[in-house]
Amino acid sequence: MKFLEAQQLAGDAAEAPEFLLACNASLPSLGLFLAAYRVKAGHPQRARELPFGTMRQHLMDAEHRATDVRVLLPWDFLPELDWRTGLGTNVASEDEAFKRIAELESRLVGLPGISVYLDVPIPPWHHCHATNLAIRHRLCAAGARLGAVLPESCFALDAYLATGSVLVSRQLASVAEQIVALTLPAPTPKKVLVTDLDNVLWHGVIGEDGSAIQCAPEGRGFPHFVYQSVLRHLRNTGAVLVAVSRNDAHLAESGLAHRDMLLQPEDFVAVVASYDAKSAQIEQIARQLNLGLDSFVFVDDNPVELHEVQSRLPEVTTLRYPPSANELPDLCETLARLFSRATVTAEDRQRSQLYRTTLSGMAPNTARGADLTHFLREQAMELMIREPAATERARALQLINKTNQFNLNGERIDGTALDERVAAGDRLFTAVLRDRFGEHGEILACLVSREGHVRNFVLSCRVFQRRVEYAFLGVLCDLLDVDALRFSYRRTPRNEPVRRFLASLATDGEIGDGIFGCARQAIERAGDDARALFRVVKP
Repeated sequence: MKFLEAQQLAGDAAEAPEFLLACNASLPSLGLFLAAYRVKAGHPQRARELPFGTMRQHLMDAEHRATDVRVLLPWDFLPELDWRTGLGTNVASEDEAFKRIAELESRLVGLPGISVYLDVPIPPWHHCHATNLAIRHRLCAAGARLGAVLPESCFALDAYLATGSVLVSRQLASVAEQIVALTLPAPTPKKVLVTDLDNVLWHGVIGEDGSAIQCAPEGRGFPHFVYQSVLRHLRNTGAVLVAVSRNDAHLAESGLAHRDMLLQPEDFVAVVASYDAKSAQIEQIARQLNLGLDSFVFVDDNPVELHEVQSRLPEVTTLRYPPSANELPDLCETLARLFSRATVTAEDRQRSQLYRTTLSGMAPNTARGADLTHFLREQAMELMIREPAATERARALQLINKTNQFNLNGERIDGTALDERVAAGDRLFTAVLRDRFGEHGEILACLVSREGHVRNFVLSCRVFQRRVEYAFLGVLCDLLDVDALRFSYRRTPRNEPVRRFLASLATDGEIGDGIFGCARQAIERAGDDARALFRVVKP
């Protein structure tokens, strides 16, 4: 981003709320670029800079806010490292320096807002060169723990000595973009990793090499062993693995059954092998799993296949399996970032088995109308509704905070807020679904007042079309003993299924943002015989 573009965009934030930009040096124009990138991201804010020379007092005594942005320098931790003051005569020991760094780090780690550390070269403060290097590395470690580390290339000593500015002008846009990325809500983790087989999951072509394909931790198979180990780790922390191959099904299966495979066939929820285009294979899986294509990541070694999927399914994230093992760490890091989760719940660890259960219990594509009802009756579905204790709410919180197709309003809340609402009188309900194929886990979360005001209502997309939502609301009316429910509905880019569901409860079919009320009789009438499809276990 150029300065003039940044200036124009920042103008759109002239009336926006302020955030504090704090630094123990001058940061000319950084606030402008930060405002520009926040406007570009759809979260306009304008910068208010901390007065020069007050950073240390601010770090120790000020009230900090979630919007604060702190740019940290070596001399925030150890004032003796400031180039502008010159080297003093008092030199602390390495242990003392580390202790002082740790003290400020411990204070900052719990503060609201974000911190970024600028990796400035430090003066030769200690008489031992190795100690100076150790101090610099320790400072970078503190910066990484606090938020992020900006590279040395962002700093120029001549500018700092002349003007007090610590950022070179050519790096301002890059630094601002990185900082704004840290302030934005964490992206929703991807859900499905679709991987090619030949020369990706193993070295070689199964149709040509047969059992001679290689994926053992030696020779040409070693990089593929590493890749499989990364996929296994992602699977164990919530990712769903799917294999696709332009091949005969029996060949794909024989490759997955190879004696050296680290991943086992049961680690994949589906293996799609055909001579159809890869985009068609991925679309089929997306329909079967009832997931949006934007939750998919596709890995292939063939640029033509990647282009075909990218051009036909632009929502899918496409990544190339690298031709050189030297580039494999970059792919692994990208996958780790795309599937990153702050916490891993039991539901995450079981997700692959849950989706395998979903695929096993799918209605045939030809099922329509009465046939679908007949199919559902044969599933022996059991809906177990409960009110989880405070220590058992992780999955409910995860569901509520999902960017889900069946999310009443997209409101995000943290664990503290959820506990406070329940303590104030709201009731939190969750539901576990079982059928003849197995357990689907906790698939529903609903936060509702005792008077029947539904504040949050989320349903896992795994169980769409099973009429769980209708059955649950009928039971909810019983549990609350109310004659009507009110829903806090707000349209989001992805929750069209919620609008359609609420419209099915309404008399006029028109649903807008706000409070939507519905009588108990209308819920029972719209649900028809949904409750008859389930054996309901109440709390």
